[in-house]
Amino acid sequence: VDYSVIIPTPEFSIAVSSPLSQTYEELGVALDVTSVGAAESWWYSLNSGNDTVFIPNTTITGVEGANDLIVYANESGGNITSQNISFSVVFPVCDGSHLGLCTDEASCTGIGKYWYDDYCNAGEEQEDNNNDDITEITTETESENIVFPISKLDLDNPQSLTLNPEDSGVVSLVSRNTGTKDLSSCTLTLSGDSSGWVSYSQDAFDLSQGAEKASSLTVSVPAGVETGEYVIGASAGCFGLSSFQEPSTQITVNVIQKTFEFNLTNVRKIRNDEVRATYVLTDLLGEDQVVELEFSLFDNESVKVSNLSESINLTANSTEEFRSILEINESLELEGNLTISVDIDSQAYSSSVNEAIVLSSPPLLGFAIFDQMGGTGGLIVLVVSILAIFTIIFISRTLRRSKKIITK
Repeated sequence: VDYSVIIPTPEFSIAVSSPLSQTYEELGVALDVTSVGAAESWWYSLNSGNDTVFIPNTTITGVEGANDLIVYANESGGNITSQNISFSVVFPVCDGSHLGLCTDEASCTGIGKYWYDDYCNAGEEQEDNNNDDITEITTETESENIVFPISKLDLDNPQSLTLNPEDSGVVSLVSRNTGTKDLSSCTLTLSGDSSGWVSYSQDAFDLSQGAEKASSLTVSVPAGVETGEYVIGASAGCFGLSSFQEPSTQITVNVIQKTFEFNLTNVRKIRNDEVRATYVLTDLLGEDQVVELEFSLFDNESVKVSNLSESINLTANSTEEFRSILEINESLELEGNLTISVDIDSQAYSSSVNEAIVLSSPPLLGFAIFDQMGGTGGLIVLVVSILAIFTIIFISRTLRRSKKIITK
């Protein structure tokens, strides 16, 4: 009799031994994992970010406050398992109980990424004090539980720009003092191969506690730049901040190929309830395309009073003039300063126009027909009509004179 022993294969699983569901005092946290069964690959997502592949074990960088981590692994059979861990990062307070952490620059920046000031900094002031002074300060701080001022600077993430070559766009970077100490001599620094596209004020500025500063940056894409995504690095620094404290962000510029040219040539009121927009479209693609236009008309208080959607069939290699009629409420009696906005979109390219306009009363009824025609054709008809009127008047006068002569 033959006997065989079947040993069941344990179910594939993973375990995360670090980080644990606890509070850490550093941004860098060890990621230690193990698996039951051979794991073919490992990856993780931190704070809903992108999936990051890693080889155990490694270190992850959290953020100040709450952090959510999901660790994944799969085996050769394709089975995927995961484990969720929540942990937090709270930097140590620079008070009497933590003065020992701030004896030099390496200690402070290594633990809290902060440069602590006054009695708890690592600068020249502390080096000038002797050991007796430091001991006395520690005792006093412990009894009064004083929290020393902290320097901290944040930099908001800007929105991305979509531009075509030879176009410009503006993005705003906001520097914010979220610490408990005033900051001075703050500046912005740009980096990357495309940083030369940006023009901005490089003047230094000060930030009091809780204050913020919006810096306007103009991005101009040079001619001949290939389509694609370009990233420009931006960082902010102030006097007294260590390099670890300088926040950074990115400006993303998506360069696309322009497929048409749009030129708004005239906007006028042709009736009390109608506004006509005249514009020229030029094809740059070399083939027929459909261009979608969305018109919006705003009064002097930025209230939308009319909108219109149009689909234009633009012929390849053509330049054509078009007119669109926006209906308005006659009772509004819109005149004076207004704004017209046009969003233009095709399958491969989009653009927008926002222009201030001045509306006046519609033309007199007797000339309305010529205004409706517009352009050269309307002008020719107007001239011919005026000549015809003068001709009729001339003939009428001639006939009257002839009748007078015959009567005599």
